[in-house]
Amino acid sequence: MRKLYPVLVIIVSACSDNYEPNFERSPIPADKAESAVTRPEDDADTDSKNAEEKPAPTPDIPPAETPKPAVTPPVAPVEFAVDPETLSFPVVFHMGGSGVWQTEEKLRPVIAEAQRILAQAKIEILPTYTKDMATTANLDVYFVPEVPNQPGINGVSFGGGAALEVYVIDNVGLGKVNDLRPADALAPRYFKGAKPGDKVPVSAEEAEQGRTTAHEIGHQLGLPHRQDTTNLLASGTTGWTLNAAEIATVRATATDKFKAKFVKTLSP
Repeated sequence: MRKLYPVLVIIVSACSDNYEPNFERSPIPADKAESAVTRPEDDADTDSKNAEEKPAPTPDIPPAETPKPAVTPPVAPVEFAVDPETLSFPVVFHMGGSGVWQTEEKLRPVIAEAQRILAQAKIEILPTYTKDMATTANLDVYFVPEVPNQPGINGVSFGGGAALEVYVIDNVGLGKVNDLRPADALAPRYFKGAKPGDKVPVSAEEAEQGRTTAHEIGHQLGLPHRQDTTNLLASGTTGWTLNAAEIATVRATATDKFKAKFVKTLSP
């Protein structure tokens, strides 16, 4: 077997003689050189770019005011169309003795029906309501279970030298005639909350109360009984019409006896 020691020595020697330590790094490829080297000016550019990329501070903008709702002008009340030739006078309705007609609300259909009938003569009653049974300086209408000292009649009118008083019983009973009475009455302008054209439903019972009330007021306005069954002054019927002569009498008496005033001269 050959010994290898001399050969090994020669190789080592050769390596030792030719070896020079190289501390330089491998060159950086040109295409990567720019990205690999950091320069002071690059840092400055980066800060500048970052500064440019930051959004500018938003100025303080006051919140937008909530728009105020438009002001709607008040609606003027609708005026009732009233014939200027209408004559008005006050009537006091006494409810304290009644067992049925005890409130203004309850009486509304009765008054509406009486007003509808009297409107044929362009007469307007201006009602007030009270529980007091004392007489007043105006025409007084009392609703009672029965007429004092006159049982069995629907109503009575006292005039002349006596107090101006009308009595109507709570439960009027009339003979039905073909009077063509509308089922509803127009709401008078003096009803609370009434608007032009408003209708007031009137039952048969309420219609009889209203017709009898108008009948007795008719006596106060100078009209005697007239037995034409469809006429307001017929006894014991549901008739409600007035003829031309009766209308003239009613208007003259309203002015003379009750000092009735034309609507156009009344205060609003």
